[in-house]
Amino acid sequence: MHAGMIEFSALTSELLFGEVVEILSDEGHWCKVRNARDSYEGYILSASLTDTILQPTHKVTRPHIHVYEIPDFKTYPLNHLPFMGLVTVTDEAQNGFIKLATGGWVPKSSLTLLEDVQTDFVKSAEIFLGMPYLWGGRTDQGLDCSALVQLAIINAGMECPRDSKDQIDAFKNEIDFSNAYTPAGLKRGDLVFMEGHIGLMIDETNFLNATSRTMNVCIENIHDAANAYPGGIIAVKRIG
Repeated sequence: MHAGMIEFSALTSELLFGEVVEILSDEGHWCKVRNARDSYEGYILSASLTDTILQPTHKVTRPHIHVYEIPDFKTYPLNHLPFMGLVTVTDEAQNGFIKLATGGWVPKSSLTLLEDVQTDFVKSAEIFLGMPYLWGGRTDQGLDCSALVQLAIINAGMECPRDSKDQIDAFKNEIDFSNAYTPAGLKRGDLVFMEGHIGLMIDETNFLNATSRTMNVCIENIHDAANAYPGGIIAVKRIG
């Protein structure tokens, strides 16, 4: 490594379309930034940033949507946007599409107002079922365990840190469980933590998580999932 060059490391997180960052340092081709949405810090290519900040009006509520040059689904898409991407819409609407302030058209039904919330945040997480696991990922192209939980909780109108080590401290309502392998009184929406891992209960016995053991987002019996991690369950937190 030559002096002045950045040492490359593993992907730790991703920025979603429309997220605003604070530039902490400018190092030529790379900038160190802090995501205003969750305060996560990392490096991004300078060319990926713009100094134009639009006040977002809507968010993407499907796992993946396409942006078209004209309001016609038979045309080739220009780009795509992920779940919880932030956009600003214009007053122009045609054929079920709405025009974005940044250019291009998206299906109007794929957006919801920024202030709208999905209170059943497990329902938001369930849209990723079967999608690939990716360390540091935050989209349907691949995401990790803490991103699955973070995106679902943000869509419910709450703040949530990026990593499981911070998520375990962020939520204070801890639920007692009888031992690491036999949880008691779990219910839909409970956050279950193992060492370095987090997932959501979808009912009393089934656990939704993004895991490298299967390399996808899957549903497991909570006892099987707990047995896969040394020490089993280390905490259960309940929101609301």
